[in-house]
Amino acid sequence: MNSSAPPPLEAATPPALPGFEVRTYDLHEHLDGPCTYAEYRRAMLDMGKANKLTRAFKPFVALVAEVITRTGVGTRPLHVVDLGCGQGDLLRPLRRWAAPLSVPLRLTGIDLHPYAMRLAQELDEQAHVPQQTFHWLTADALTTTLDVDVITCSLMAHHLRDKDVVRLLQRCDEAREAWMISDLRRSERAAKIFVLLARVFRWHRFVLEDGDISFRRAFSLDEWRALVAQANVRAEVIDAGGGRVLVRSRRQRENV
Repeated sequence: MNSSAPPPLEAATPPALPGFEVRTYDLHEHLDGPCTYAEYRRAMLDMGKANKLTRAFKPFVALVAEVITRTGVGTRPLHVVDLGCGQGDLLRPLRRWAAPLSVPLRLTGIDLHPYAMRLAQELDEQAHVPQQTFHWLTADALTTTLDVDVITCSLMAHHLRDKDVVRLLQRCDEAREAWMISDLRRSERAAKIFVLLARVFRWHRFVLEDGDISFRRAFSLDEWRALVAQANVRAEVIDAGGGRVLVRSRRQRENV
């Protein structure tokens, strides 16, 4: 009888991720699946730091400022709806910009994730934000009935299948005044820079691992142009640099 111990098992090598040549939708992101509220909260707060570092909110503030310039400040609040709002990273800077200018805004955030509204309300309480300043809804942004002036949407599109991005574009085009989508642009270089930043700042592993995958799930500029044509909406596709793309309605640019 051989009493020697069996040889140690070799550690399983994780499967190699696909390259960046084509979009790879069927990759798992932690925040797309089940997780605890504590995990979601930590990851989203760190993602908020990344958005603040890259000043991802600036194009949206500029968009609303353009609408105000064109339409003027009326007595009826301008209704801004953020699709896939998460913890409210876009709506909060909009409120800070509008407050000293006395621009009346009605701010609504919609997110399908069951923890999003909970975190947004928690942050409101921590910052002593008056109730009814923001309206947070847990709902499907693609099917919820909207009555809206401006639609914003950031870092949501790469989570969707192509056909649903077409629906998202058509949904955004329901805005009376203007709309803008900001998302990642598929880029190996941008993905490597993001992963490096996530490691340097010690962001939650969900942010680190999901970030790399998100860039692989993102669309190229030409793919965005094809989606805009398929949706039959009037929009321009802009390379915003830093691995970002902006898709914005044309009509507000033409009327300014």
